[in-house]
Amino acid sequence: MAKKNKEDEEFERLLREFIDTEIKVDDTPDDETTDNLNDPTDTTLPFPREMDDRVADAMMNKQHSKRTFHDEVASVSLEIGPGFGKGCFWNAPVEVTFHPKPKVRFRQHRFSCFIYDENYFPVCSSGECEIKHSEGRALTMEIPSNHIWIPGNYILMVYDADVISSVQIDFTIDEEMEAQLGKPRVCRYGDEQDVLITCIQDNDEDWDFVARRPGVVQFRRKVMEAYRLVLYNEVRKEKGLGQMDTCENLLICTRNDDIDTEFLKSFQSLMFNSNQATCTDCSTLYNPGCPNPYEPLNELLDESGLKALCLTNLKELLGPNGKVMMRAVIEKVRDSRGGLPLWLCGTRQEIDELLGLYPSLRQFFIVDSYVEQQPYTPFELVEAFLADVVNKNMQPNAMVKDSLTRTVLQGLRQGTLASWSLADIHRFVVEEIRPRYLHRVMETMLDEREANLQLDDVPFEKLTSGCSPFDESIRELNEMIGLDAVKEGILTMANQARLFSERRRRGLHTSNKMIFHSIFTGNPGTGKTTVARKLGKIYRSLGLLSKGEVIAVDRTRLVGQYLGQTEDNMKVVLEEAKGNVLFIDEAYNLNTGSDDRKDFGFRVLDSLLTVLTQPNPDMLIIFAGYEKEMDDMLNSNPGLQGRFPYRYQFDDYSAEQLMEIALKIFERDEYILSDEALAVMRDDIALALSMKRPNFANARWVEQFVNNGIIPAMADRIYSSDASLSAGNTDLRHIEASDVMDGFDKCKPKPFELKPSRHRVKGFSA
Repeated sequence: MAKKNKEDEEFERLLREFIDTEIKVDDTPDDETTDNLNDPTDTTLPFPREMDDRVADAMMNKQHSKRTFHDEVASVSLEIGPGFGKGCFWNAPVEVTFHPKPKVRFRQHRFSCFIYDENYFPVCSSGECEIKHSEGRALTMEIPSNHIWIPGNYILMVYDADVISSVQIDFTIDEEMEAQLGKPRVCRYGDEQDVLITCIQDNDEDWDFVARRPGVVQFRRKVMEAYRLVLYNEVRKEKGLGQMDTCENLLICTRNDDIDTEFLKSFQSLMFNSNQATCTDCSTLYNPGCPNPYEPLNELLDESGLKALCLTNLKELLGPNGKVMMRAVIEKVRDSRGGLPLWLCGTRQEIDELLGLYPSLRQFFIVDSYVEQQPYTPFELVEAFLADVVNKNMQPNAMVKDSLTRTVLQGLRQGTLASWSLADIHRFVVEEIRPRYLHRVMETMLDEREANLQLDDVPFEKLTSGCSPFDESIRELNEMIGLDAVKEGILTMANQARLFSERRRRGLHTSNKMIFHSIFTGNPGTGKTTVARKLGKIYRSLGLLSKGEVIAVDRTRLVGQYLGQTEDNMKVVLEEAKGNVLFIDEAYNLNTGSDDRKDFGFRVLDSLLTVLTQPNPDMLIIFAGYEKEMDDMLNSNPGLQGRFPYRYQFDDYSAEQLMEIALKIFERDEYILSDEALAVMRDDIALALSMKRPNFANARWVEQFVNNGIIPAMADRIYSSDASLSAGNTDLRHIEASDVMDGFDKCKPKPFELKPSRHRVKGFSA
């Protein structure tokens, strides 16, 4: 009886030990803990196969486990390219080493490692790594990498299968390829990073395809959020709670053709955990050759098993056939009561215009529905270059990898590569690198050693030559004479736009809308139209305008002579101004000061409001004119004033600034002023300013003074005498004082005359 009680006690002890998953000590001489070392039959995975099993395992582990990662792991170290030279940018293997605490020994398949860059681009994982134990009981995993290591921030995710938990270790790589690791942090169950390696890895093929596309950090985060919600709903189901729904409708804003149909289908598969993904080009929904031209649309909406309605080529919905198509789509999505998610994929401008044209569409979307393609990160741009080179069967050697990586990073810092897409990279590889490579290797085609891509095959200088479009446009603006306040205001605006763009790229919430319509006030000839041209280039370099040209109009171009003509004029002008700057000179003439709604100027303003109210209209509208008249117009229409957040005052030029403008004109055409002519010209410009009227043309007057006054006077002087035409003695460059004086007599402002007022006094005749 006593023996039986001892057996029961021993059984209970073992059972408690099993439930509590305590560390088991064996009889090894060094008194170390061990479990299944190098056991090839161990089938533990870094993530459970079934969602319900994962939740059950996590709940059980929370209730019974007393072991943690920190209890058994003393430290973790990481080394890039062990045994190789430091400071070289290439796809070196990485060694991750786990150092145990005393009396602990790790089994071989305990840890799984996943490395991402700071934007969750998958760099490498331990799926096919080499695992080895050192004499000091440390466990080292040598992980191969197909991606180039560059200086920056990275994330090491570790799944500890023994304690069923995920650990995040942030680390930084410096210019010498030395890694500095932060402290390991155990992720809570269901954290963003925990879901990344325990759930999303189930869909390796789709996740790899989506996550490795450049410029899609927001798409990666959307997938992670979707998987977190699925996991949370599984937990709620286990606890008998109701499911939490979310808005699955998306507005996918693209910058280029990188977001294609293949990408969208893989993205759908991840978001809905389904292989039944479809994308529809809106141009295919209308077929004039059918008895019912909308038969393709009806077939799409009647299709059974449709998981989502993803529409591309949205500009087709903005045309005359769009009303019928959108009405049918809206009814179908509304009737589904959330069962048919709607995805609209196009540029931000197309999406906003579509929402403005069909306000009932807005009911399906929330603020969080926007998913925007972002500019490439440095890591993504380097990877895109190297991937395209490899895909063209030109294997780069280590020196090429290093040099190309450094050059791409330099070009990105300079801004010359900031707006490049996969298509731009492909064109450079095909048109610049491949011809050089073929020219070299075909001369030595039997020498296998020459088959690798060499340094001479890559025109590195073409990736860094020149400055960025933004820097170039700002340089051109700064070269203008005067206008210091205007330049400062435009630079502040541009920096704000860059801030918003960078915040969105990093996934930070940015509620500010990019509305940059402007008011230019000032007298004629103060540079308003010229600055508008510079501003168009700046906006294009920032991605706010797709073209950046200036469309200059005034009331005579916009207002019609009969009913309906104004609307027709505005349709033509607005279509022409898409992607450009619409510069409306003397805009105050659109407001006559009358409350008569029949005035056609009001109709111009009404047409402009459709653009002015859009958050990203791919159009910049500038109202220009005299300061007082513009103030009167804006004060009479407070709603209009709020649509122009930026106002720039163009002051008259001083005598010194006008002189500088004149000298630039002479320098451009290689004229030379004598010292006497220079002095006379300074006096004449000062005299002109003293005589100027309120409508003095400033820089425009100087241009006329030079081109219509001084140069013609010089021509008359040279060709007025036959003696001046003797062979080899004609001076066609120097301008004399007499040329300046004659030109000023022709172009000087007329003196302002005060007309005597005529007052009649009662009782006296005029």
